[in-house]
Amino acid sequence: MAKVPNLVECQPRFVAYCKAHGLREGDEWQTWEYMAWISKKAAEFRKLHGLWRWDSFYKLGADGHKQFTRFLKTEA
Repeated sequence: MAKVPNLVECQPRFVAYCKAHGLREGDEWQTWEYMAWISKKAAEFRKLHGLWRWDSFYKLGADGHKQFTRFLKTEA
């Protein structure tokens, strides 16, 4: 198991995962759980925006990935 590092130094999608699961610095987490969560959220986001399962977020424009990151922050 990995331990949550200082969240100030982490990328925003991982921070959103930690907030959604109540994880704090030093808590243990599993990589596969993060991967499953992010995949589930990506599927929700695609459905919300009318994208097919494997469509790129860039179909939403140049800021498609930023939109997904904002979505994760609101879900956390």
